[in-house]
Amino acid sequence: MINTNSEKRYLFLLLVIPFFIYAQKLPNPIINQALALKLYDSHVWKSLLHVKSNVPSINDSTFLLSHSNFSLKNELQMTIKSFFNTNAQNNNHGICKYPARFFWLKKKLNLNDDDFPKPKCKLFHQYLKKTGAKNIQLVFVSENTSSPSSMMGHVFFKLTGYDASHTKLEHAVSFFTVIDTINPLVLMVKSTITGMKGFFILRPYKEQIERYLKEENRNIWEYSLNLSEEEQQLIYYHFWELKDVNIKYL
Repeated sequence: MINTNSEKRYLFLLLVIPFFIYAQKLPNPIINQALALKLYDSHVWKSLLHVKSNVPSINDSTFLLSHSNFSLKNELQMTIKSFFNTNAQNNNHGICKYPARFFWLKKKLNLNDDDFPKPKCKLFHQYLKKTGAKNIQLVFVSENTSSPSSMMGHVFFKLTGYDASHTKLEHAVSFFTVIDTINPLVLMVKSTITGMKGFFILRPYKEQIERYLKEENRNIWEYSLNLSEEEQQLIYYHFWELKDVNIKYL
């Protein structure tokens, strides 16, 4: 006697499994499309990689996937492949580590989230929830002639947004280094020639400016940036890509 229920389950699997296999696009056609459009030559792609005259200013292997054989084209191909890496765990998945690249490439290739795997980017989503940024401004803090490290002033970004309860959120994203010497000559050499280890830090905006205003009596200017919503989102996402990267402070 033939078990019709088993036959039905078998037919169901035959129909459903191919759907899940082909619901997501495969990396090679996407890579070919990106190469055909020469996205690797885009000024946005070069900016995301911090490349000038085809030379990257960041050489950290956690940032450049093609670190050992870098080129704009190689990095583009390896980035797209990382979006389909089934071995990477959630927060270390390419989509979670490089959200700005992912956001930009989707736009340029006219793709959507359903064309890719869906890793759980828990840490990245915590960053989005914590900051809720909808607007980015540039902030300049006047020079402090009493401190060799601050004689040129400071520049950082201000993120403004709202949380789920519509409470206003303000954060500062700044690039800094730890000063380990008070010798002006040594500090000048490190600042302009050899470089020092740099860090990107996210902190509440109020805390960031309090020391400048109250302790050092310095002036602060906030500048609005002529950026589209998409451009601001790209920068906002790119801050995340830089959080654990080894960068020289020059």
